[in-house]
Amino acid sequence: MKVLTNLDLTGLEIQNVRAQNLAAAPGTPLAGRFYYDTATNKYEYWNGSNWISADGSDLPDGTITSAKIVNGAILNEDINTSAAIALTKLATDPLARANHTGTQLAATVSDFNTARDLQRLDQHAVPTAPVNLNNQKITNLGTPTLSADAVPKSYVDSAVDTAVVARKFTATVGDGAALFYVVTHSLGNQWVDVSVVRNSAPFDFVSADIELTSTNSVTVRFAVAPTVAAYRVIVTG
Repeated sequence: MKVLTNLDLTGLEIQNVRAQNLAAAPGTPLAGRFYYDTATNKYEYWNGSNWISADGSDLPDGTITSAKIVNGAILNEDINTSAAIALTKLATDPLARANHTGTQLAATVSDFNTARDLQRLDQHAVPTAPVNLNNQKITNLGTPTLSADAVPKSYVDSAVDTAVVARKFTATVGDGAALFYVVTHSLGNQWVDVSVVRNSAPFDFVSADIELTSTNSVTVRFAVAPTVAAYRVIVTG
């Protein structure tokens, strides 16, 4: 039986009602029309523009507000890995150093070596134990101003008064053949004192002809060729 006019049930119930079962949506529906889709097993209703599934799967984008979502209802697995969530939306900023705990290997810090190399020595904590330089030199030292300052060799050389502080150089001579030997002392002073001492007991002084050849060398002459390493020449000045 077709009903061609609206029915007013005056508040009475319609009991044991079954929605129309269709395998596809009916054409030219009116707003409020509904049916049961036997292909998807869902109730569908026409909102005037689209068929909407009653289970909520067809809700238009942007129709659910945060007020309708229960706190804690969205879990980590519900968030797409490509979601671009702003750090300001997170309860804890994972990039803020203050939020980091535990330790991190230097090798995992991308700019660790660069930042370390840019630090000057005066920016590091002072050492509390001897520093081993592994036989390396400290170069380009400035002129000292305090008694505990390190000094360059040039400062020491200029500060030493050779008239007060004597420097000494020694060399062993004798090969069983030569009668004279040029001894290079590199003291930078031609007016040096030269002694020749026997290199074995009784370690006594011996006579030899001494020539102050230059500011850095002397010549020692013998009447008889000394045996191998027979004498030690001592240059002071």
